[in-house]
This record gives sequence, C-alpha cells and structure tokens, in this order.
Amino acid sequence: MTSKTTKFDLVANAKDSLAHAVAHISNTEDKSPSKWKIAVREVAHVVELLLKERLRREHPALIWIKVDDYPSMDARTVGAEEAALRLHKICNICLPKGDLETLKACRKLRNRIEHCEFQLNEAEAKGIVGRLLSFILDFSKTHLAIDLEKEFRADDSWRELIEIVEFREAHGKVIAEKFIREKTPADTCPACGEYTFSLDDERCQLCDHHESLLECEQCKNLFFESECETATEPDSDEDHVFCKNCFNDIMYADDQYDTWKDRG
Repeated sequence: MTSKTTKFDLVANAKDSLAHAVAHISNTEDKSPSKWKIAVREVAHVVELLLKERLRREHPALIWIKVDDYPSMDARTVGAEEAALRLHKICNICLPKGDLETLKACRKLRNRIEHCEFQLNEAEAKGIVGRLLSFILDFSKTHLAIDLEKEFRADDSWRELIEIVEFREAHGKVIAEKFIREKTPADTCPACGEYTFSLDDERCQLCDHHESLLECEQCKNLFFESECETATEPDSDEDHVFCKNCFNDIMYADDQYDTWKDRG
C-alpha cells in the first residue's frame, strides 16, 4: 500500500496551526492548563510562518538565516524576530512597537515551554495569544491579501475569540485605527464596548452587532435604538421617538405631552 503524502506550503502550514490554536481556545469544556500552553506554541508558529511567507514573496532566499544556504531544507531558517527585522530593512514593512514586544514575550514563553520546566501564568498566556491572534488576522489581510477573519466568522469560533478580552481589545484597536485612516464615521459598540461600530453600515465590525440609529425628535441628535424611547401622541396614536434624556424631560414636565406636542 502506498502511503499518502501531503504537502504544506507556508500558508497552509500556518492555517493548520491556527486552526489547532483556535480549536483549543474555543473548547470551553477544556479547563486544563495545557490548553493555553498549546495555544501559545501554535500561535507563535503561525506568526513565524506568515512573516516568512511575506519574505518568500520578496525573495525565497530571505527565509534562510544564511541566504547562501537557499534552497537547502536542512539549513536553519529565520525566526519571527529576525523575519520582522528583514521585513523592515528589505521590504519597508515596519511592525508596530507593541507587536514587536509581544513577539519577544511570546518567544521567551515558547522557549520555556519547549526547552525546560516552566510556570504558566494563564493571564500572561491569554494576553500573548489574544494580541498575536489580532496581529495574525491584520498582517495576513494587509500584507498577504489573505482574509483569515472571514474564514473564522463562518462558524462559532469567532464568537469564542472575541470573548477573550485581550483579543477583543487588541483587534478592536486595529479596527478603530482603520476607521480613523479611512475617515469612517464610527462609535462605541453598545454590545461589545469597543470603538468598532460603523455608523455607515449600522453594524459592529468586531462582534457583528447590528442596531439602527434613530434621530431624537426633540434634540435632533442620532442615538442607538436601544438608547431611545417611543411615545404615542395623545388623541392621534402617532408614535414619536426620543432619546432617553429628552423622553424623561418631556414625560416628567408639568404639562407632560403638551411640551413636545406643541413643538411637533
């Protein structure tokens, strides 16, 4: 019987490790410490592979520590930090300082996991994994034209990811910065609390919460539907929409409905 051989290029290899990481994170029944140990190791692997893929697209030899070793599969290739340095010097891709610090912290933790006994602080591991997952999605889309986020939104794993505070905050920041660059009208999402709600689409680009924007008939400002109250005009059964502040002012005024009825 002939054994089956499967080839993984850098992107396929990265996607496979990312799927493993997200599967472990999304498994709410798994309460073991090894859950975050595996996640750290896998996301570190993903980052390294994706940085190498961007170098490969510039020139395949850049993946090797000694470019003269190209294309030997037995020679050493660059790690994530060295790859980031080459991307900066050769490809003019400068990773944010915060991302570089997270890469360094991840390398230290992964080395402890792989090479010696170690202590795993779950909060530290969650922070590293959350920030690197956001980095992975943003880097893939920006520099490799690969929309990994779209793939994860196709099932329940995205919902599990945004429940990780560190990922939600890190990826929320990425989306907010995109809004600023593209001058997209935005606001804080009433569902997830991040500055990721597109006023144009009336939808949060992080948690996918959808909510209509309504104009208060009294102050003429826009408010989320959940921030509004509806009052029925006496004797006409006509509904009017007010923000909660204006609604309270009207309802508790001495003349009650007459205040806004006369202005209508």
